[in-house]
Amino acid sequence: MKSVLRRSIASLALASAACAAGCAGPSDDSAESIGASRQPLTASDLNPPSTLLPPGSTSVAFSMKTSEPATCRYSVAADAGYAAMKPFSATNPTTDHAVTFEGLSSDPLTVNNVFVRCDTDAAFVLPLKYRSLSTPNPSYPRVGNLWGWWGVFSQGAEHAARIDLFLGANPTKEQVAQLRQLNPNILVLTSINTVEEGAPGKTGIPESYYLKDTTGKLIEVWPGAFRVNIAKPEVARFKAQEAYKTIEDTGFMADGCFFDNFLLMPSWLTKDMWGNPIQVDTNEDGIADDPAEMDAAWRKGAIQELTEFRKLMPDAYVSGHAIYLDAEVGPFFNGEGIGFDSSNVIEGEQGFPSLWKRYQDWWKLGRQPVITMLESSTRDDIAYGFSYEPYNEYPASTLEFARTYYPDMRFGLAFTLMGDGFFSHEIGDTWHGNDWWYDELDHDLGEPCGPAAPIDPPAAQPVSYVDNGGFEQPLEGSWSSWVNAAEGAAATVQLDSAGAKEGTSCVRADVTQAGAGVSWHVAIMQVDRKVEKGKSYDLVFWAKADAAHEIGLSIQKGSADWDNYGLGQNLTLTAEWAQYTASFEATATASDARLSFNVGTRIGTVWIDDVKLVDHPRDVMVREFTKGKVILNATRQRQSVEAGLGFAHLAGDQAPRVQYLIDDDDPAFAADAAWNRVEYDSKEWTAVGPFYHDWGPAMHRLDGAGTAAEWSLDVRGDDTYTIQAWWPGGPDASGFSNKATYEVLSAGSVAATRTLDQTTSGNEWHTIAEVPLSAASPASVRVRNEGQGALIADALHVFSKSRLNDGKEVGELELPPMDGIVLRRVSGQPCVPAAGGSGGSAGAGADGGPDSGAAAGGTTGDSGLPSEGEAGESDDGGCGCRVVGGASSRPAAWPGFSLALLGSWLGLRRRARPRRRGLGAG
Repeated sequence: MKSVLRRSIASLALASAACAAGCAGPSDDSAESIGASRQPLTASDLNPPSTLLPPGSTSVAFSMKTSEPATCRYSVAADAGYAAMKPFSATNPTTDHAVTFEGLSSDPLTVNNVFVRCDTDAAFVLPLKYRSLSTPNPSYPRVGNLWGWWGVFSQGAEHAARIDLFLGANPTKEQVAQLRQLNPNILVLTSINTVEEGAPGKTGIPESYYLKDTTGKLIEVWPGAFRVNIAKPEVARFKAQEAYKTIEDTGFMADGCFFDNFLLMPSWLTKDMWGNPIQVDTNEDGIADDPAEMDAAWRKGAIQELTEFRKLMPDAYVSGHAIYLDAEVGPFFNGEGIGFDSSNVIEGEQGFPSLWKRYQDWWKLGRQPVITMLESSTRDDIAYGFSYEPYNEYPASTLEFARTYYPDMRFGLAFTLMGDGFFSHEIGDTWHGNDWWYDELDHDLGEPCGPAAPIDPPAAQPVSYVDNGGFEQPLEGSWSSWVNAAEGAAATVQLDSAGAKEGTSCVRADVTQAGAGVSWHVAIMQVDRKVEKGKSYDLVFWAKADAAHEIGLSIQKGSADWDNYGLGQNLTLTAEWAQYTASFEATATASDARLSFNVGTRIGTVWIDDVKLVDHPRDVMVREFTKGKVILNATRQRQSVEAGLGFAHLAGDQAPRVQYLIDDDDPAFAADAAWNRVEYDSKEWTAVGPFYHDWGPAMHRLDGAGTAAEWSLDVRGDDTYTIQAWWPGGPDASGFSNKATYEVLSAGSVAATRTLDQTTSGNEWHTIAEVPLSAASPASVRVRNEGQGALIADALHVFSKSRLNDGKEVGELELPPMDGIVLRRVSGQPCVPAAGGSGGSAGAGADGGPDSGAAAGGTTGDSGLPSEGEAGESDDGGCGCRVVGGASSRPAAWPGFSLALLGSWLGLRRRARPRRRGLGAG
């Protein structure tokens, strides 16, 4: 994940600033008349220095200071000599100079050379470079790649031009120009690590720039990469100049920079990459830092780094990793690489609504144009379980499975297409930029006809799981409050019958002392709420404050150890009543959940009314494009969906029509009490092997006699199916069964059998059989031990011989859990593209409220503020699909869904990019 630039400090001085110290230029006929100063003329405070300009720029306002009074002139394209140059604004000698450079080319392929000379020093010449950026508006799907530059470009420029957004590239100016001619919408960003550098002695960076622990030891966080102390202002300035230098090194043909690890809070760092405990010491006093003070100083340094960079590159495109998006951070970044959260959602480690909110927030809080990319990946055990250099550790078949398990890729792609971001699919943090290409990326969807919309709306009056949510009854017996007086907090919580939003009263919290300023030190709570693991909920409420007031929302265990049950969000209230929706997926089944509004961040008054905790609508969404349609099933159940008239599968031979996994933790698995459920895993983020992984959270192991374990197969159509089994490797594998016999049963009879040796080739899928199965006949796989050693029953991989993208027209579709599909339009009237672009999407109940921390809002207008309006209907083309047996796809008011058009930049006319199948690996 690390991009460590090995540069000396001297090489990081800005080239333009160095020239400003007095650069010798070619002599000209006017040299004698100009004369020469006794001391060389120098220039400073260049504003802007050589840099990137907004799209379409033909001029740029420029200012500088000189070391002595002078009159200065400039020329564009060539050094014309002082006499032939255009004068600056001041005609009399001065040290403060200003001018507007005119006559620049706005062509993104042209780097404009500007030369400045002054009359007091014939040898002085200041060369500057300026290039206008392009306005990126590629067709859909928009394809990105992070740190895979050389692997992709080595296959040729046409191959690389399929990518719309390169992050972390290291190109020459000629290579960028070549790509931009092939794909005018392409963006190419260089990269640095915001808070890391290579080892001292190899970079030329002073050791004082590095972060140390309380013993004075440097902190290694990636092989050969060490954390720097961004809390020091000189380090923040240095890193900003480093980022500038990467763009300068491309001749200003790169479009911006990717800031990896834009970390705002280092207090979580308690171990180095080797697992050694550390205590961070940012102020270098030999004492472990106070976490709050350390985080505050670190955040200030990270913000300073981006502030300094934006002074040098005010208009460059900026993306990054690990960005905590809020109102302060958003203006610096055009987007982020949302790294691998989609696999966390698939594996149940993260709720879909939280990922949706993170994605959609960029169109409200980020800098325009937004270039956020979803980095989809394979499962975590593969992505993070084979060292920091997994390409040296993966079994070849496991790497191929990572590339060809298509449901994970489709989920990430369909999710991305519900908004206007870019998409990549790769291994994960330990191996970025894989050159993987899929049938779906070859189909030009055209332009979106509006935002994503739910296929079916929720019930008109959903049941709320909150008692006295309208505060029409006394607080006693339903609501309680807690104030942490031990930390200096003081507050009163009471009913307010004068300022209610709904009904006759609301709840009011007056915080008179904020103490430590921690939100949960003053809380309004309701205990013993019930939640169900894997189920999604919406917390909907109205609120306001006397002034901007950040609050926290949480649902957690009501007693030690206070486990969070899925909701932990912050938002900022305003002085006006607004409705908010916070969506989350429960991480446990519990009846002791404590719902809490945490308001202790500052002195002030907060009002809350009409609180509801309701079932979240099914996250099955559709988005229509002029040349196709995309449907996303973000639920954990199969969904039958009618695609509508005039749509067909894509044409391609990659993905099986049916492909799924069955784990031993799934209900489809059965084993008697003789089988032990055990965890056998070397864990993620382990630096030193051996590496071994049971599939999912655990596996089942039979150490003695016992009956066969069995997996029920969900046969979804008459077909020939390949069935594979997984078992881990590792030091205990030598004691596994040397004769594990797998039998495939159909209609009670054995259809295929194979005996495999589980002592070898662990951490791979092993083929049991390729066998015809019928949907009308129950089918299963069972395993029994016919040899020596412990028998392992873990997971199965099942996939069909027939292909998904067969080109045939579709009517009713059956979408598997956590999957998506891209369809092409083959007939009928295309929908009308959204005027001004579609921007963000209607969503999964996680649209923003009125501020950076808003967990979710009601329907929002262009201002981004919640309103009481209803979600609008689709364009005349309609979404043309519905859940079978469900309601119309045209939603009325759905809490948390915003149909606002959140980004006008997407409405510009786009030029098609080359799409060539068969050029990528796969």
